[in-house]
Amino acid sequence: MNTYHQPIEVTDNDLALFVGKNSDYYLRKWELMDKENEKNKWNLAAFLLPLWWTAYRRMYLYSWLFFGIITINTLFGILLRIPDIISSTVGLIIAIIYGLYGNAWYKKHTLKSILEVKMRVPDADKQKEEIIHAGGTNITAVIGITICFLLIMLVLFVLKARIPDYQ
Repeated sequence: MNTYHQPIEVTDNDLALFVGKNSDYYLRKWELMDKENEKNKWNLAAFLLPLWWTAYRRMYLYSWLFFGIITINTLFGILLRIPDIISSTVGLIIAIIYGLYGNAWYKKHTLKSILEVKMRVPDADKQKEEIIHAGGTNITAVIGITICFLLIMLVLFVLKARIPDYQ
């Protein structure tokens, strides 16, 4: 038996439902990226607050990736006595990468999430509800990752203080 499957379409309305707050900003950025055939557009929030912006926008993989890189960078800096300027430079480079690619990552995350909902939920009205539920923002994740980040940094700086003759 031969069955034909239509491709699943993601509309601007789907994107706006998923993004929620500031959907106009992201739809404009993504449209420019498509129109100008660019893979990225600068995102100031992703540059200034990469850990918190990714958690807020429910991109948890990118949050934990940044968290891990900064934690390892700080730990190596302490254990190997790497000058703070080098560790800070690594942090700045990672922040620039998040600023450059944040919108592209968010677009990819958004499209993937919407497609997953549309494949899982056949009813159009329920799809809208599920898209809204899957997207939006998450202030609780920001608070949680902030607490984790502060606790890890506290442990690392206590470790640094306990290393004899650390300069």
